Amino acid sequence: MLILALVLVATFGLLAWSLLASTDLAGRARGAALAQQQAERAAASGVEWAAAKLLAGELYDSRTSLVLDDGSALEVVFARAASPQVLARARSQGAEVTFGADLRTEGGAPLPYALAVFGGSIDLHHDVAVLGSAYLAGAPPIATGASGRLGIAGDLLLTAAAIDSSRVRQTAGETRFSVEASAKPVVDLTPFGTMTSGAVPVLRYSGPTTLSGQTLAGIVVVDLEVGQTLVLRNTTIDGTLVVRSFSAGLLGVGGGLLGGGGLLGTGLLPVVVRLQGASRVGGGTAWTGNLAVLAPDCTLDAPASTGSTLRGVVLVQSAESLKKVDVTGQLVVLGMVEAKAADLTVTRPDAFVPDTPIGITWPGTAAVRLDWRGPQ
Repeated sequence: MLILALVLVATFGLLAWSLLASTDLAGRARGAALAQQQAERAAASGVEWAAAKLLAGELYDSRTSLVLDDGSALEVVFARAASPQVLARARSQGAEVTFGADLRTEGGAPLPYALAVFGGSIDLHHDVAVLGSAYLAGAPPIATGASGRLGIAGDLLLTAAAIDSSRVRQTAGETRFSVEASAKPVVDLTPFGTMTSGAVPVLRYSGPTTLSGQTLAGIVVVDLEVGQTLVLRNTTIDGTLVVRSFSAGLLGVGGGLLGGGGLLGTGLLPVVVRLQGASRVGGGTAWTGNLAVLAPDCTLDAPASTGSTLRGVVLVQSAESLKKVDVTGQLVVLGMVEAKAADLTVTRPDAFVPDTPIGITWPGTAAVRLDWRGPQ
């Protein structure tokens, strides 16, 4: 009986020791797994932190050490010219993990205005109605002695402090003076040079062109030289109109070698897109979003319009004599506006969001794309 008792005690002792050992081993394994998970989460957080810093424009080539709330030690190395650009190394309770990623910035958010004018004073000889917010750069934003008024139902943002209140009639929103100047949208006409018809038709013209009584669909690309004019007379373009003028940009229409507004600039020899009769442009395409008119070196005028409409994003160098023209969407003028004729209305519906996948890059950075390279 004594021998049997000793055998049972030894057996149960071994079983107890084995159970305790296995429990301790399982605890250690769980602890190691938890430490590994914490290190992985910390390293991933380091990459995302770097992306957030880049989005805010605060992070360049640098090395940063951080301690997280859970006690994890984190080191983030950002090297713009390397790949991976970001290395995030985290240590947690003996576990160490390093993740890598490349960061790519994507274009800024579209301007939130119905009308945005980046050039000199607006010379109003007649009233202009803006249903939505407006951004006006320049000092003064509205020319002194102008006989017309700017009617606005929305916020009015001015980079200058002085304004002739008799020239503005605001029925909604607020007025903000001396706002920080916004960067101009960046225009890239290169994609339209080699574009060919596919799912979207592409029509091309060059030199002085008059399109009269036509209905066209797709993307219409017109190449003009200094002093040449495109006339749309009772013509409809269901899509996007792109006017390229390389000589104009070089000689001054876009602020080139001889300066905007000079002899070969917007003053005496402008490149002109002219609306006559009841012409209509807009709607965009599957390739161009809701881009209606892209003519960054051109003056848009409509002295003989009887009711022309532009639907979508319209970007031009300058605008003048827009008689009976209705812009629904957004009008961006890189230079100045001279309202010599009556009945220009710019309306931005609440649901309208500029969508320009090609042609226009909006200022700033809207997003940062993470290309994960995995554990390093």
